[in-house]
Amino acid sequence: MLHRRLRTAGAAAIYLDVSGSMGDAVHRLHAALVPLRRLLAAQVYTFSTTVEPYARDAFVRGRVQTTGGTDITPVLTHLTTLATKGALQRALLLTDGEVGAPSAAVLKAFRSSAAQLHVGIVGHGTMTKAPWAASVTRLPSQPAR
Repeated sequence: MLHRRLRTAGAAAIYLDVSGSMGDAVHRLHAALVPLRRLLAAQVYTFSTTVEPYARDAFVRGRVQTTGGTDITPVLTHLTTLATKGALQRALLLTDGEVGAPSAAVLKAFRSSAAQLHVGIVGHGTMTKAPWAASVTRLPSQPAR
């Protein structure tokens, strides 16, 4: 049997949209993240108009707090700060795509940080080509049977 060590690609984070437009998708995404969180070392954050670490006890209970709205600016600012400090370069954003647009200054700072934000679109949301997204993937709206 051949054993090899996989290259460690560095830290990663998951930003989970908990805004009002996400509806039941938040619960389905949480259920999908439960087994992954046990296997991955990714830090999970929730966001609506602010970014908050998703504390382990709240995660286990499936509880989220939201400010109701949605804004991509706090996510890009948060990831830019982490990337600039060398703490994080890649992240996954799980959302319905209704996140607004960042200011030119926020976008410029994000791009200069070399961080990558990959997007998973859930539900019936749409997302036009976002200049800050490294990739955009539509996720299945219903679980596979």
